[in-house]
Amino acid sequence: MSRLEKDGELLSVGIRFLFISLILLGGIYPLCVTFIGDRFFKDLSHGSLILSRDGKTKGSYLMAQKFDSEKYFLIRPSVMEFQSVPSSASQLAPSSLALRQSISERKIILNRRNIDSETCKELLYTSGSGLDPHITTQCARAQIDFIAKHRGVPPEKISKLIQDHEEKSWFGILGRNRVNIVKLNFLLDGLDSQTL
Repeated sequence: MSRLEKDGELLSVGIRFLFISLILLGGIYPLCVTFIGDRFFKDLSHGSLILSRDGKTKGSYLMAQKFDSEKYFLIRPSVMEFQSVPSSASQLAPSSLALRQSISERKIILNRRNIDSETCKELLYTSGSGLDPHITTQCARAQIDFIAKHRGVPPEKISKLIQDHEEKSWFGILGRNRVNIVKLNFLLDGLDSQTL
């Protein structure tokens, strides 16, 4: 077998492998994943959308969004103002003056809400994506009295809301108990002194 024939055979094998890979990885695999997602994880595969009573999309509970009112829980800060494109962290070094200044400003906001910044450090720093909708249960509980006062509802109702929507750490060891603030803030809108 000449070298030219060997090279031709290798090229033929490479081209066949390319087409098989394209069919499997570019066609069959995406169709299977889409089918499984659509069939068994419909909510997640369609964006985990939060819909209003009239069917309008208000957001996704997998992505943080800004809530400015004092009637809502604080969420972790975002460098990109909660925009999904581009999402990023601040990329500021611990020695950065800009980072120290933004932390000082956030501490002032926490102090106004009577939240201990040492206990709730996650409310001082951005997450890696800037879109993390979760905070620890401890930080959510630290905000109960402030929100109850501004909503005119008993703190027990907000505490129960947190308790009912707490997500436990995985297997009891991975991560900490947390709550999805986007979900809680939308649930607060349905909460009044007569319900829950």
